[in-house]
Amino acid sequence: MEGAKYGAGVVEEYVQADIGAWKMSETQPKVTVMVPGLIPPAVWIPAVVTLIGLIVAPFLTYWYGLKSQLELTGKQKRQQAYSELMGRKVLLKQLWTSQLVAVTNFYYHNANSNLAGGQTEGSFDLEEGRRWQHKSEDLTIEIAKSYQSLFETLGLIRSYFPYSVRLIDLTNKIYHSNWLSVKRPHIDLTAEQIKQWKEETYKKIQEDVREYDKIIDDLVTYLEYIISK
Repeated sequence: MEGAKYGAGVVEEYVQADIGAWKMSETQPKVTVMVPGLIPPAVWIPAVVTLIGLIVAPFLTYWYGLKSQLELTGKQKRQQAYSELMGRKVLLKQLWTSQLVAVTNFYYHNANSNLAGGQTEGSFDLEEGRRWQHKSEDLTIEIAKSYQSLFETLGLIRSYFPYSVRLIDLTNKIYHSNWLSVKRPHIDLTAEQIKQWKEETYKKIQEDVREYDKIIDDLVTYLEYIISK
């Protein structure tokens, strides 16, 4: 009995060994090993495109937003400089007219006073002459201040507006414009001639101020053209 058991055990071991060998001989499934350098394009290209989009999109959004803001700021600065120029133009026209009229009246009353025999203290012409003289001096100071502000505005215009030969030429004409003045009447004029001199001088003041104003007008017209583009 023991011999039979032993023989049966040996047979069973051989049978199990044959079954294992048969299983090992069966075709095993292939395993695909993914090597980084050999990843198919269909897999990595969409991933890279997505990554670039995530990085570049916020930058482009910021850049175009910043560019639009800078363009808007530049346009606002040009508009502000243009508005300042218009204000300086109107103010200077008024100041020049008032100052030249004051000088004319001073010369007129001074000539009448001299015609009457000299500087008589308390006379009408003497007192009026002094009043107009002081007024002309005050207005001259205001004109000098306005010129300083005007030149500062011209500097801003040159900075904010695109450079061009035309812009430089127009601003230079203002920089180098002549200081307006009134010529004294001749000392040997009669009372009627002095009055006529005053009326003619008033007309010339209007012409001189209009001519000066046109120099600034030319720049204004040019700036309006640039702003409208």
